[in-house]
Amino acid sequence: MIIGGSHSGFSAAWMLLHGPADVLHNTHVRPSCQIQHLDRKQPFKFPDAVYKTILDCQLCCGCETKSKNSCDCVCKCYGFFKYEPTEFDYKQMPNFEAGDIKILYRENIRVFYNKVQFAQQDGYKEYKQSVFSNKNGYLYSFTGLRGDAKTLYKSIKEGKERRV
Repeated sequence: MIIGGSHSGFSAAWMLLHGPADVLHNTHVRPSCQIQHLDRKQPFKFPDAVYKTILDCQLCCGCETKSKNSCDCVCKCYGFFKYEPTEFDYKQMPNFEAGDIKILYRENIRVFYNKVQFAQQDGYKEYKQSVFSNKNGYLYSFTGLRGDAKTLYKSIKEGKERRV
């Protein structure tokens, strides 16, 4: 039982069905490193973050020899990370039957669309026409379902996903 029909509620249902999304198990985005790994059967290597060398970068200098006006080390302002793959065993996912996962909600499910007319073309009508009268405007730009959560919602509504 999942309480709440917002994006996090549908994301939780998606995780119950598919497991956590990591770079190799992401159904919404296919980064080039995933394509190379899956399509060419090459060993997986996560892409390295880009470092920028900016001399005298006082904002992020990590040099031990940092002086008041000089820093000669690699600038880390652009961020860096160390990727570690999850140890989640996708083969051990439970097999849910029809109706096993339930999402409780009290209002209409809000779904993001780039334009109100796209929502209408998609058959989505669970919004107040008076509030979203501009057919070229966004629909639920901050609160609507996106990505895998939106895909799951649409699959449920179309009757393709019966486990939720």
